[in-house]
Amino acid sequence: MKPETISLIANICTIFSSFSIVVALFVYVRDKFIQNRKYDFSNKSKRTKNLKKITKKSKDIRKIVLSESYKKGAGLTEILLSKYRDYAQGDREKNLKNGLEFMLSKESIQGFNNFSPQIYNNFDDIMSRFFELVIDKKDYYTENSKRIDAWIPLKNVKQFVVKFPIPSELFNEKEFSDIRYSNKTITSLGDEILLKYFLPYLIFYISINYDKLEPDDAYTIFSVLWEIGLS
Repeated sequence: MKPETISLIANICTIFSSFSIVVALFVYVRDKFIQNRKYDFSNKSKRTKNLKKITKKSKDIRKIVLSESYKKGAGLTEILLSKYRDYAQGDREKNLKNGLEFMLSKESIQGFNNFSPQIYNNFDDIMSRFFELVIDKKDYYTENSKRIDAWIPLKNVKQFVVKFPIPSELFNEKEFSDIRYSNKTITSLGDEILLKYFLPYLIFYISINYDKLEPDDAYTIFSVLWEIGLS
């Protein structure tokens, strides 16, 4: 074999070897990035995007984080007061994960259709309002809201209670009475009330009572067995 040929083969092998090293390095860096990826739900503008990713791969719920609420460059006093407010609001990150774990469970997803098929079509809006309740501590009650209690018995909770508001302009006294006295079911409140008020508050109460719930409770929760009354 001519020296030129040997040299060419050696150069080709070197190129392939270098290329293999580059590919291996790329794969390693990519896998490390995926492994260490975090989903920060503190940023409102990224919540929908993060929710979609988490819904596709629900095991990544454990990678959800909430950033510190104080600003970069904050002084010590501001940092301490910010932490105090966060602690006073409970474990927001844990409750956020709890709510997502429940809503993305097989039992819940199968149960949505029994309660309202509109949950599938409005999942982002429902969860966005839940995020505002659990992360931002937003309050949907107003001075004119009707304060409602809904309750249902679960395996480990004698009466699982959800408190939620109904804006006065959406409150229908006759429909409410029919539901209260079991002539109709809670779904007769209408999609606007269910999707904007009842379900976000339901998920919130689930998130703070998650340790008491069983997976099969989802079938009961997403049923029409709820009773309601004024708070």
